[in-house]
Amino acid sequence: MPSDCYSLSDNKDMPYSYKSKESDECVQNSLYSGVWSGLQAGIVSGGLYHLALKYSPYFRDGFNASARTALFVMPVFYTGWLTVELSMHKCMSGHLPQYESIQDDNEE
Repeated sequence: MPSDCYSLSDNKDMPYSYKSKESDECVQNSLYSGVWSGLQAGIVSGGLYHLALKYSPYFRDGFNASARTALFVMPVFYTGWLTVELSMHKCMSGHLPQYESIQDDNEE
């Protein structure tokens, strides 16, 4: 690594650290909530997939294997990703630094 490059943890002048106990907890909790919501979406999506494959000739014959797989997989990944993003935003919004406006000398 070149000497002019540094990571966030190397910068001692930063008022707060991006790598902290709170951020680790936020990442871990968000990951677990995303996996859990993806699992729930997979149960619902898998059940609907099974019913449609069993009872709908249009679903069986109208879609190829890739399309049917995408109809099952996409809700799982989207729900998990969205849950992770929203829970990270909610968790980290309380840990961001608070900025105060600096009063300018010219203002009265």
